[in-house]
Order: sequence, then C-alpha cells, then structure tokens
Amino acid sequence: MELRSNIKLLNYTRKFLLNDTDGILPYAVRPQKPDAPGAAPLPLPRCTPREAGIPAAALDTLLRELSGAACGTHTCLVLRHGKVVCEAEYAPYSLRRWHVTHSMCKSVTGTAIGMLIDEGRLSPDEHVCDIFPEKCSLLTGRRMRAVTVRHLLSMRSGVSFREAGIVLESDWVKAFLDADVLFEPGEAFDYNSLNSYMLSAIVQKKTGAGLVEYLRPRLFEPLGFGDIAWETCPQGIEKGGWGLYVYLEDLAKLGQLYLQKGVWTGADGAGRRLLSEQWIAAATAPYSVTEKGEEYGFQLWPYTPEGVYLFNGMFGQYVVVAPARQLIVAVNAGAGNLFVLSAAFAAIARFVRAVGSASAAQPGDTSSRPRGGKAALRGGKGKTAAQPGSGTPILPGGTPAASPDGASCASASSPGSAFPVPAGGSPAALPESDAEARLAFTLSHLRFAEPVPPCPAPERPSWTQRVRRALFSPQPAPAPEPAPSPIPETVRGALAKSYPLEANRASMVPTIAACMEDWYSGGVERVAFERSGDSLTLLWHESGTVHRVPIGFAGADGAGGANSTGKPDSAGGKDGSGKSGSTGGVRGTGGMNSTGGMNSTGSVRSAAEAAHTDAPDSSRPAAECVLDFGGNRFSVGAIGRFTTDEDDNPVLKLTVCFLESSCTRLIKFVFLPDGTLTVKLNESPALQTAMDSVRETMKAGAPGTPGTDFFKDAGYLQYLIRRACSPVLHSTGEPAHGAAAQPS
Repeated sequence: MELRSNIKLLNYTRKFLLNDTDGILPYAVRPQKPDAPGAAPLPLPRCTPREAGIPAAALDTLLRELSGAACGTHTCLVLRHGKVVCEAEYAPYSLRRWHVTHSMCKSVTGTAIGMLIDEGRLSPDEHVCDIFPEKCSLLTGRRMRAVTVRHLLSMRSGVSFREAGIVLESDWVKAFLDADVLFEPGEAFDYNSLNSYMLSAIVQKKTGAGLVEYLRPRLFEPLGFGDIAWETCPQGIEKGGWGLYVYLEDLAKLGQLYLQKGVWTGADGAGRRLLSEQWIAAATAPYSVTEKGEEYGFQLWPYTPEGVYLFNGMFGQYVVVAPARQLIVAVNAGAGNLFVLSAAFAAIARFVRAVGSASAAQPGDTSSRPRGGKAALRGGKGKTAAQPGSGTPILPGGTPAASPDGASCASASSPGSAFPVPAGGSPAALPESDAEARLAFTLSHLRFAEPVPPCPAPERPSWTQRVRRALFSPQPAPAPEPAPSPIPETVRGALAKSYPLEANRASMVPTIAACMEDWYSGGVERVAFERSGDSLTLLWHESGTVHRVPIGFAGADGAGGANSTGKPDSAGGKDGSGKSGSTGGVRGTGGMNSTGGMNSTGSVRSAAEAAHTDAPDSSRPAAECVLDFGGNRFSVGAIGRFTTDEDDNPVLKLTVCFLESSCTRLIKFVFLPDGTLTVKLNESPALQTAMDSVRETMKAGAPGTPGTDFFKDAGYLQYLIRRACSPVLHSTGEPAHGAAAQPS
C-alpha cells in the first residue's frame, strides 16, 4: 500500500508542479467551494469594553499588534462574560460573511464526538477497525487494529495516510485503514487531519447522519448559528478536519459553550446542557507536547503557560478561550503560520494578561462575575436539562482537577511566559478617555496587511486659546483641493490595449485555494482593462472565461478603511431573522459593505461612518465581485495602486483578496516601453511556507511516510514551487486596442 501511495503521490506532485494537470485526479473533478450563505447568525449580546472591564488601551494594543503583514488579520471578535465587546474588520474583510476555518473546524468535529460519548453511543476506547469491519481485511495489520477513537482524538494514531494522499483516493476510509502505522498507537504525537476525517466518518457510521445533520439540532440551532457549509469527500462524508465555512461569531459561541462548561442559555433564558463537563475537561487537557512546545488535547490546543485553550487552524485562524478571565478572542486571518505559536497568538496572550492585570487592580472585581448580563451566561444558573449519559470514562485515571474557574488547563500566565512584552514596552498609561479616543482612531484605520498609523496627539488648547476661540468666530477652513486621479495620465494609453499572453497554466486563484477546491486552470490567455473616468476594471481571460474584476484604489477619497464608534446607529437594528439586537460593543468596519452576511445589530457608529456609508461605492478601498472558476464561486475584493519599478516603468500593483478564504493573490502589471506587458503573480500565504510546515508535522524519521523523500531535493522543489505559484507571464504579438478586443 505504501509503495503504491508513494508512487501515486510523487506522480501527482510532479504533474502539478510541471503544470501537467489534465486528468491529474483519478476521479471526476467537482466544485468544492460552497456558495455564499443566506441566513445570518443570531447575534450575541453586545456591551462596551468599559462595561466588560476591559481597558481601552489593552484593546487598542491588541488590534494594532494584529495589524500588518506578519499577522495578516482579516477580522477579530472579543467577548467577555458572553458579550461581544469589540468587532474589528481589516478592510476589505467583513464579519458579515463566513470564512474558511481550515483545521479550526477539528474542534467542531471533536464536539460531535463528545456528544456521541455523552449519549452513550460511542466509547473513546472503541477500536476503529471494529467500527468499520467491512473496510478491513485479513491483511489489516496489528497496529491498525489497535487504533482507537482516543488515538484519533489526540493525534496519536500514527497512521501514515494523510492529506497529501486524498487527491489520489476515492474511498478515504478504506485508504486510511489500509495504510501503514508508523509507531505503536498512543506512543507519540503525529498531527494528521485524516484522524479528524475518520472521526467524521465515525459520526456518520454511528448515527446514519453526516456531521452537519447530526450537529444541527444539538449545536447549531441551540447556539443560533447562521448558514454553514462543510465540504465532503468523494463518498459524501464531511471532511471533518478542514473544509468548513462558518461565521466567526458562531465559532466564538462554541468557545463560549466550552467556557460555560457545556451549558448554553437559550432565548427563553433557560440553561440547557449540550456537553458534559467531563468531556470539556478531557478535551482541554494536554495529552502531548510538540517539539515547538505546543500542547494538544482532543482536537484542540491547550496552552497551559497562559491558562488558555484554542481552536486553531492554519494561516492564523484562532478562537482563544481564557476561562480565568471569562474572555474569548476569535480571529480569522491569512498569515504564514500553520499552528499555534505565532505573532498573533503572542499578541492575544499579552492581551489576556493585560485584562487580568486590570481586573486584579479593581477592588472587589472578580473575573467570573458577569457585568450587566443574566447570571445564566455563567454556565451554571437557570433551568438545566438532565445530565447526558456519561457513557464510558473519557480520561484514563479520572478527570484532571479543574481550577476554580473551570479551566482544565493550567492557571493564568506565569512569569516564565513565552510571550514577553515587545521591545519598547506597552504604551504609556493614558487617561481612559484618551485611551478610548485612541481606540476609536485605531478602529477607523484597520486595513489588511497594513500597520495602523500613529494616532495624532489630542489637541489641548491653552486657556488663552480657549478664550480667543470663545470671543472670536473661527475662520472658515479653505475648501479642500480635489484629490488627484488614482490613474496616472502616463499609463492611460497602455490601459486601452488588450494583451494576449504566452501559453501558461497560471490562475487568478491562489495555488493553495486552487488545490483545496480542486481547480486546475487551463491558463490565462489575455488581460485587458476598461477605464471610465477614475474607475478601472480588469478583464482577466482564464480557461475560456472573461472575469471582470473592478479595482478599488487605496488612498481614494473616502477610503479611510475601518469605521470607528461613538454615535448610536439610527437604523434601529434588526438582524437577518428579524429579531432586534442588543446595543453596545465597539465596532471597526473595514470600509466595504459585503453582501449576504450578518448585520451586527445595535452597534454604535461615528458621524464619520455615517458620512462614509452614504458615499458612492467608488470611494471604497476595495471593489467586490464574485468570480466563477470551474463552478467554484469566490467573493473577491481588489485593491490597486500605481507605482513605478526600478527602470521607471509604470506598474499596477493589484491585491486580490479572496474574502471567504485565507489566501490572497498578488499581481504586478508592468507596462514596458515597447508596448508589451509583463504580468508577475505571487500569493500570500506562500505555498512554500505551507509545505515546509506540513513536512515538519510528519513524524521525524518515520520510514514510508508518503512524499517525505520528495522534500529532500529542497533546491529543485523550491524552484518548481516558485514557478507554479509565482509565474511571470509575457504578452505576445502586438497588443490590440480596445478592452473587449478578441475575446477568448
């Protein structure tokens, strides 16, 4: 089995990197990307940071540290005591649309297994081969027959069939059970998303329903989830370890459910137990420690040095739960890290400590006491349903001792924390009113991959200036000069041409997203532009289809990025279901209205936001559209900027944000003096980063791991990856005049 898998994997990788993708899969290619959702989530209650006991300065520092390319933050939510205190959107991303979770959905799959165990329908020590006897044979090995549900949950199965092999198999369960086992099950940690897939398959086998169908009445409906979509394998089983699209606020609700020890308070105010405390204690206990010091429990990541646990997905997807502080921080992003330790997690850890320090400094304050909310949000009050069946013991040797706040991981941060305050220290202590003004400024300047600019110092007029202003009418400010056009005159002639390109297999879709959605492009045939005044549209001809991509320009009038807070929303606020939302919360929106998503009800807005909302769409920093690649419909926002290269050639730099994904396509159009065009493509996060990290997760020195040998010739591999992910395309022949000339 392993020799056959290795040969098939190496052949697939070779064909992919050499752009020979015709017939690359052994089964029919089908669209994977789900369409945009309809129903929005039921919003959580809102309150202000001050009401929640969160210093504005700490929140401001968090949002600033999450900005910039290193963290690549898309959106961020902060909850305390079950209420949303901050909604941050880094333009052009929005909390009003769902987002891919990557491995963060493993915690949802783990929750389903916990519910099955609570119902007495599954034992964590049940052998996987006993659940799927029809998929086994006389050749099934001794080690495979020893693999249990517990080994899948804790990533200690040692099974060698992993993500790289799924593109070559149509029956993933059988391929998993036929694979070699690299070590005695339970002996070592070996991260493998196919363990989570097998948990999904177990849910279907035990219940006759898929993950979504099983969880809908048990989790999604009680918590008020909006629409979700989960990609499936060729056999129709949800992937379990990846492929889930969900609203960030809904994943934050799952974190709140864990924080409340499995009890959720419904609309009627009654508490309902959805998960047993025993399961939550087991899931959040560390079973393994990786070489990087990352701990792993049951499909989630405890981090005992900071007293938190996490739902985590690659490229910076986080739900961080801090039980001792009654605090949750949820983030969607497009960063380069695959696992827990990152610049973003370091910033979140410092924020958790800052909130803890502020709580300790307030006499009589206890973090576990809700502020202005119902006591049932603590997870222990109200009418509670009967305890579910306990099934069999989850933890060997009993449940670990829980801390007084209910955390099954360690206590709050210690002096030896891995995340010290950055060089330069924290900002100087400010009066709370000044800190809130600074926070409002930060919220109004959040943009993807860009640092927040310094906040202007508040004006403090002297007493003579105040007297002078009181006695004399201020002079009217001169009318502002009109902003220059974002499209230089020198390049307008070149924009009127259509450029046929040399043969290639490039795509607008970033390579990582294309692989995940089974999109294999036939190449880009031609590019052209349509200009109308200061508006510009890219015409991208790929695989016989013309994709029209409107381009917004950074720095255009009104493109200030996020919106700050300060003035109540006059709209009154109704969510997608028609129910009134609660007021409060600090909100920074990314400056681009998304469609089909949730309206955060009752959030406060500033006068600047009201003016910005009434501005035409052309003033937005990104223009949004939907592109269809092989039946996969992607919502994108494109931001452009004209500059010059080292030879003074005009260059259009285009950032195409895939708004439901963690991936971004970067394109440079270089207009050359001879009238030709060079198109340089790149993407973020880089595929090389992902492949390096995947290689690190493979059990070191384990023989027969599929594809391991392929990584040995690192120089040649990096060359092929650069050519596949960052191609350079050149126009051929004479460019035609007219954007719509010679369609593909």
